Amino acid sequence: MIYWGIMMRRRVLSVLACVVAVAAALGLAGAPASAQTIMLQGKVLARFTGVPVPGACVSLFDDTATEVAHTCADGVGDYRFDDTPAGSYRVRTSATGYADTWYAVHSGVDARDFASADPVHLPRQLNLGLRPAGVGTISGRLTDRGAPVAGYSVSYVDVDGNHWGNQSVRTDADGRYSFSGLWVGHYMLQYSNTPLVQYYHQKESLSDAEPVVVTDGPATVVDEELIPPGTVEATMTDAKTGAPVQRFCVVAPGSGLNQRPCTTTGLLRLELARGRYSLAFNGSPEYFGTNVGNVVVTPNATTVVTAVAEPGLAVHTTVRDAETGDPVAGTCLQTLEIGAPGIGTWDDDEGCSDANGEVTIGPLRPSTYRLLAIPGDGAHGMQWVGPNGGTGDQEQATQVTGNPGTLTTLPDIHLDPAGTVTGIVRDEQTDAPVRGVCVFPYATDWGYGDFCTGLDGRYRMTGLGPYDWPLEYADTSDTYGWQWSGGAANRLAATAVTVVAGQEVTADERLRPAGAITGLVTVADVEFSDVSVIAYDATTGDYVGPSAFGAPDFVLGNLGATTVKIFYRDMSTGAQGWYLAATSPATATPVSVQPGVTTTVADQVLTP
Repeated sequence: MIYWGIMMRRRVLSVLACVVAVAAALGLAGAPASAQTIMLQGKVLARFTGVPVPGACVSLFDDTATEVAHTCADGVGDYRFDDTPAGSYRVRTSATGYADTWYAVHSGVDARDFASADPVHLPRQLNLGLRPAGVGTISGRLTDRGAPVAGYSVSYVDVDGNHWGNQSVRTDADGRYSFSGLWVGHYMLQYSNTPLVQYYHQKESLSDAEPVVVTDGPATVVDEELIPPGTVEATMTDAKTGAPVQRFCVVAPGSGLNQRPCTTTGLLRLELARGRYSLAFNGSPEYFGTNVGNVVVTPNATTVVTAVAEPGLAVHTTVRDAETGDPVAGTCLQTLEIGAPGIGTWDDDEGCSDANGEVTIGPLRPSTYRLLAIPGDGAHGMQWVGPNGGTGDQEQATQVTGNPGTLTTLPDIHLDPAGTVTGIVRDEQTDAPVRGVCVFPYATDWGYGDFCTGLDGRYRMTGLGPYDWPLEYADTSDTYGWQWSGGAANRLAATAVTVVAGQEVTADERLRPAGAITGLVTVADVEFSDVSVIAYDATTGDYVGPSAFGAPDFVLGNLGATTVKIFYRDMSTGAQGWYLAATSPATATPVSVQPGVTTTVADQVLTP
């Protein structure tokens, strides 16, 4: 026990000795209770000159705006606060001949009052600035070749602190702007209207800007003129013949222009602000639009730009009432290329007739087309445009062609009064009414339309011309196969429905269960693919149901009792092909579909 007590006393003495040694190393051993700890120190310097300000006084304020500490700088401008509690303070610096200057870094280089000052967290080292006394103002007017420029944003840089001002103003209707309550000092002004930016005086970068001196006297007047624009002389030529194109328009994206200047003389002069542009040439129905990039516009200089455009097919006609000959406005023309599978969901009208009944469509890909006229007034009926008036049979429609790059004038289109088709769609096996079946007077690639059956299976299709129409019945569920009027498998075999002007005719239909095609499609050397699969009628080439999307497994549904040819296309790589690696619909192997039966086809591999 005695031995144990001796050992414990030695260990305690050893620990105490270590504590004393550490305290000595830290300067704490023997230190008086009133030792000073520096919490804030630095120099007070005059703004602009950087010269120390002897005798300048510095005050600390707490969050309640109460002054809690005060000191003054020595003969070389040094100041310090000792034993100030750690925390957050606002710092004010004062001296004779200077304005009271509050420390700020976020809201500006310096602040004028407590509210706009930024907090300083102690302890830290901090040099403080003093501003010259006085308050200044900048005012001016922005013009463009003498005319006022309204709506431009004007802001300033405090050169003495290299900090943007915390406010910007916009020029008024007379181009005028002003800033008040500024420190006396040096400023650079920025004028901007996205994406255009310039600096005083007519400089393109801040580094080249001219400083403005603000005093505490009268307002400093800074009038500015926009940097002059440049001129673009634009022409367009035919890509096939090299001949000049007389009619076109040009849009300069990002130019800030709210206009689309056009010409009919073959030459268009544009005034554009300095910069680099991609010019979009369009507006001619005989030519496809094209872009010319990397067009550099220089102030007070002319840049010559020539676009080369591919010629297209363009046609002009006039729409009239068949009985009176009066022009009919608002009739839109839908084009259908010969051999096309029908009118797709995303196919837009090419153009609509104006108040004089005139309509111009184009540019179209050079080919042969049929025209579907769709009146918008409710009084006249839809028609395929035929050689001697309207027709409901697209095979009897006039075939329209022309010379690319030349406007072709067609005979007038004469519209007849509209009639209506109504009926009930039923299940062939149960005789129950079928809802959600949409009816079309042409082949389409999607089942949703304007004229669909309700809960009672009834539909009512308006706006058809008084002709014989084949009608397609498209189920929007996966229950029934798409079919044509009279239970036909395709358009050519359909029983035509005769529409009577101003009257309703009845056309009921009975639907059979849907057939389907399923299979597997992949893209060689591609792990993930997004393939669309489309079935076309083997006889007419029309759409026979909605497309299938996805890979590798697909299901083509809503198919009627018909024979189809299958086309595959990968959306990401562009790889495509017909069933069994055929390169055209003519060589593609046909696939037969039976009502209520799912047919599995051979796997297909596409090559990018």
